[in-house]
Amino acid sequence: MHIETHPDALRLYESINSQWENIGLVGFNPAGYDAQILKGINQFRTQRPQWVLRDAGHQEYLLKTLLRTPNLQGIIANVTDHKRMEQLQAWGGPVIDIAALLPDSPFPQLSATPGSIGEMGARYLHEKGLKKILYVSGMNWNFEIDRWQGVRSYCQKHKLPAWWWVWSENKCMDAIHADPLSPLLDSSPFSAFHFLTQIEKPFGAFMAMDRMAVQLCDGCRYYDLVVPKDVAILGVDNNRYYCESCTPPLSSVMMPGEQIGFQAAELLDKLMKGGEVPKFTRLDPVGIKERAST
Repeated sequence: MHIETHPDALRLYESINSQWENIGLVGFNPAGYDAQILKGINQFRTQRPQWVLRDAGHQEYLLKTLLRTPNLQGIIANVTDHKRMEQLQAWGGPVIDIAALLPDSPFPQLSATPGSIGEMGARYLHEKGLKKILYVSGMNWNFEIDRWQGVRSYCQKHKLPAWWWVWSENKCMDAIHADPLSPLLDSSPFSAFHFLTQIEKPFGAFMAMDRMAVQLCDGCRYYDLVVPKDVAILGVDNNRYYCESCTPPLSSVMMPGEQIGFQAAELLDKLMKGGEVPKFTRLDPVGIKERAST
């Protein structure tokens, strides 16, 4: 069956289609902090109805597909490794880096103010009357190191004992005004939480991410430690899924996700028009959402 298309309708379609501007999203997760960033991007997008978002997730083959997309005008990306950085460089278009993990990233970077998250977390726990602060990270990514530097700076200034424990290495990476914590080298399921028993109670535990804070609550239950009476636990990201499913519900630092998303889109729009943007743009965390864990 042959269907004829009216010439006016075809011209209208071609006119509209030529106005679309494809905008890539690289390294985004569908929930949590990245969902906050996407909300901010969409707030800016009300000013740019011609923007069409193209999500490439974390898969390399999806990134390769994205970079071949016709009329791809710009990309907002979590540039988390050098391979991704090099692929985006080779593409050659405007990119805003919202991960700010790689010191040699050639792209304009947008992130929280260095040290501000760790300092806010340590101050909050101290103002709760806690005089010992444990910081726990999953690895030692740049953002996790940055959070420790904020904790360390605050605790150094106020002469508080503080420790940095890296879960993936089962190791105390640093300690101030206190002896380092020691690992328990056995195969029991909760041996990774043994460091909890080495600090005099009560103390505050500041976790690099909400997901890890939920796991720490499990460790406290294993060692018969009451949250928050013995250990007050504070996370980062205010991810409602983790915070509200945690037992007890988790207090968390609220990141400036929406603001970062809006400003990332605003900066990208300026780059796409040939303008100049600063190499670094920093925003302070919003505050702390207090729940039962503190």
